[in-house]
Amino acid sequence: MEDENVEYTILADNKPHMEAISVVTPDQHPDWKWKIIPTRKIKLFGKEVIWQGKTVLACLFDKVDAVIFLGDPRFASNWIATLICKLRRIRTLQWGMALRRPESGIKWLVRKLYLKLFEGHLLYGQWAYNWLLKHGFDSAHLWVVYNSLDFNTIESIRHNIDPYDILQKRLSLKVGNNMPLLFHSGRLGKRKKILLLLDAIHVLKTRGREIHLVLVGDGPEAIKLKKEAISKNIQNQVHFLGARYDEKELGLLMCASDLAVSAGDIGLFAIHAFSYGLPILTHNNKSWTHGPEFEAVVPGKTGIYFDENNTSDLADKIEHTLFGENSLSSMSQQCIQLVRTRYNPSYQKTIFFNALQQLLKGQKCSS
Repeated sequence: MEDENVEYTILADNKPHMEAISVVTPDQHPDWKWKIIPTRKIKLFGKEVIWQGKTVLACLFDKVDAVIFLGDPRFASNWIATLICKLRRIRTLQWGMALRRPESGIKWLVRKLYLKLFEGHLLYGQWAYNWLLKHGFDSAHLWVVYNSLDFNTIESIRHNIDPYDILQKRLSLKVGNNMPLLFHSGRLGKRKKILLLLDAIHVLKTRGREIHLVLVGDGPEAIKLKKEAISKNIQNQVHFLGARYDEKELGLLMCASDLAVSAGDIGLFAIHAFSYGLPILTHNNKSWTHGPEFEAVVPGKTGIYFDENNTSDLADKIEHTLFGENSLSSMSQQCIQLVRTRYNPSYQKTIFFNALQQLLKGQKCSS
């Protein structure tokens, strides 16, 4: 099938949480006509599932060449819609993580059955690609698209931040120009393990190392964490800024910081930090809690690992990174380059287009 015969592609979701949606807009690719489908949650056999009736209707009645579904088995309507697509010979792709950790038994059987409904798979990471390949999926119909933010906007913001802006921001936080500053962004919940980070800062203080920390975000642990900072006598080193959404402000905060840190799990936060040239320190993933963006953290190049839940090792890695021989400047450039070449909407758009082209040309799909 030639390009000009493509009618439209449906993106079956009503929330732009996959950030490329808001960046790769329909007007940028005239052959792609997006149809945004509303969702609602319902109970099925006592379980909460997501239903998109208009997806089923669109697949049943509309003139459609290809459908991109979210790769989540909880979308009950997808099970029906993909079967309709098979009957109508409409090409189908799933977009998402596919799975985020090793699975077995009934859980993997159900997920594999769901994934087999689709002809192609657009994946967030290389780990999922390798897993599917190992479990009988066709490599010709697996594409790693990664995840992204609006890198062009971020790059513009970063280029417009000058040393004076950075100095003023640090002074507003009462952080001296030569004082190390850590940055963390995310909901202040137990999964983020901020308490572990506060413990590490306290340990460093006993060693004569004054480390400051910016915490962007709010959540159920906020009050407890503020009390802990006071009890450890590090309240002047920990800056609780609450929820912040302005990209220019977030960019300035990251440019003013020396190192991003996540004592708990990470996801898109890693790509956000890298986009501003901020390497990240995070745990070594023994618990499989990280999102697929964790793959972008390469020790010595874009980040550093510490032993999960180990306060002493976290403190050691912070100290070694900020006061040792690590070249944060070199790591910073590698972070930006990684996002510029892979974790961006333009790259995703290219992979999307290639995947659609391959399927729409009528090649046999065996996934």
